[in-house]
Amino acid sequence: KSYDVFKNKKINYQELFSDLKYEVTILKGLDIFTDAHVEGVVDITTKICEQMKMDYETLKYCVLSAYLHDIGKIMIPNEVLQKNGKLTDEEYEIIKSHVTHGYNICMNYKELKKYAIVVRTHHESFDGSGYPDKLKGNQIPFVASIIKVADVYDALTRKRQYKDGFKQSDAFKIMIEDVKKDRMSAKILRYLIE
Repeated sequence: KSYDVFKNKKINYQELFSDLKYEVTILKGLDIFTDAHVEGVVDITTKICEQMKMDYETLKYCVLSAYLHDIGKIMIPNEVLQKNGKLTDEEYEIIKSHVTHGYNICMNYKELKKYAIVVRTHHESFDGSGYPDKLKGNQIPFVASIIKVADVYDALTRKRQYKDGFKQSDAFKIMIEDVKKDRMSAKILRYLIE
């Protein structure tokens, strides 16, 4: 069964609890690129979960996690978040802090606490090279691995202020290399490709 999570009556945006709507509205207001990326990751996550034939409650948890995955970017200075060019090492460290900021934001709300761990860990890599906690393999929550695949695919294929997007086939080649380097889930990537 196919779910269009934010357009059907089961999870309508207007019916979401106010804490989630409040934070997502701030995030989406940062710039058109962030708004489009959030929507893209939500859409791709939904499709991966549908392909995996998840039950509805698990799919809902994944999709709401996708909506919140970059919520910590509201704490990143605009001059870094919207820089039109390559980031310095120092600026990249600031960008990376969005996962811990996002975790802290989620932990401040009773309704968002259950998503906090996914928000914190969606940039972790199976080989331990990710951030912020250098988790490895099954230390990384499965839902965070789904969000990572959706996030990377959308980031690669989406045009930003500082780059053009890759073609789908080129994005898949890059992601397959990440799988070979043990940085993301081959299983989840297969579902995305399907």
